[in-house]
Amino acid sequence: MKPISRKPAILLAALPCVGCDAEAPSAGGGVAMSDSAGVQIVRSEGPAWTPETAWRLSDEPAVVIGVVDGPDRDQLFDVVDAARFPDGRIVVGNRGSSELKIFDARGEHLRTLGRDGEGPGEFRMLASVHAAAGDSVFVWDQRDQRLSVFSAESGFVRSLGLTTAGEGSLPRFDARFADGTILSRQQTFVSPEIEDASVQGSAATYMRYSADGAPMDTIGTFRGTRSLLKFFDSGGGLSVLTIPYEPATRITVSGNAVYEGDGEDYEIRRYRADGTLDRILRRPFASRPVTHEMMRAHFEDEYARFEDQPDYFDSVREGYEAMPLAERLAAFDRLHVGADGVVWTRNYPLPGEAMHTWSIFDAAGVWLGEVDVPATVTVYEVGPGFLLGLQLDDLEVERVVLFEILAP
Repeated sequence: MKPISRKPAILLAALPCVGCDAEAPSAGGGVAMSDSAGVQIVRSEGPAWTPETAWRLSDEPAVVIGVVDGPDRDQLFDVVDAARFPDGRIVVGNRGSSELKIFDARGEHLRTLGRDGEGPGEFRMLASVHAAAGDSVFVWDQRDQRLSVFSAESGFVRSLGLTTAGEGSLPRFDARFADGTILSRQQTFVSPEIEDASVQGSAATYMRYSADGAPMDTIGTFRGTRSLLKFFDSGGGLSVLTIPYEPATRITVSGNAVYEGDGEDYEIRRYRADGTLDRILRRPFASRPVTHEMMRAHFEDEYARFEDQPDYFDSVREGYEAMPLAERLAAFDRLHVGADGVVWTRNYPLPGEAMHTWSIFDAAGVWLGEVDVPATVTVYEVGPGFLLGLQLDDLEVERVVLFEILAP
């Protein structure tokens, strides 16, 4: 499904600059480039990498942030996001303490900013962080619907809200363009009905806002997720269960471009900041059906830890049994693009996999090949020579980790 509507002890400075030459089309794999009404189409028939040229992650993280025992400044709880500055510093959004924790390129704590509250520089529900070139950190508070700007050196600078673009809209900060403007998402539900075991569809409209929070351009309205609503606790509680394995739009920003794909096929679309489509990337994709066994495995993977809450656990299990099956497994479910324009998409994973496979496209749109990432790592950011994410151990202890991306 296409958009519903759209307008025509390692220093990070020493990491290898993987992807720096990515604008040059890669050899091998078979690539067809064409142009249709000003839109460049890049179709790769196979990966360009050979076993000798393929990238891989370092066996161990180059940087590890987070401890089980130690000073509060080094402990992490309920991390929701992390981002890396060009000079190697890392900012961690630690929702458990409503704080931003700043670390140097080696993972040593520098300072802590913010706290719980409703005042300037405080958070009620820290949701995402964005490190801008220089010193600025942009932080979105989901509960207060407020974007706060901090200096990583000196602390809180200012805050702003995003002006609603229409009645009933609730904008959310998603990303920041290189020119300082903002990408915002506004999600709407297709059906207002709230009934037990009913399926709720959604759509997401993405807009560009000025640096001061005023609406500018509409990128487009795209397919959102579908959810099943399930009541529990004798009707007093409501679970919103996202239907797994289905296509759903993923969007991110690199420079002044927007990258979007929903996984219906292996296709990523690039837009200019005003919503004009200018490039489509494609690679082969072998679809497979979704089975009831896959649904049960997903339920067990996500909800087994709630068995000691039988009312909730049984309600969710009934919800999974009532869910419609996706027609086929989506091609991918995550999308990241580095500052170098290299595109990373996670091939839709299945429960129980030890490694998740990511497809990599260079900045010219050519499919390079695939990189395996441990399933225990939630990827937050990729860039030249690094991958930053959150890793959980067997005891679900949280650590922010940075892996090197190694190229032969």
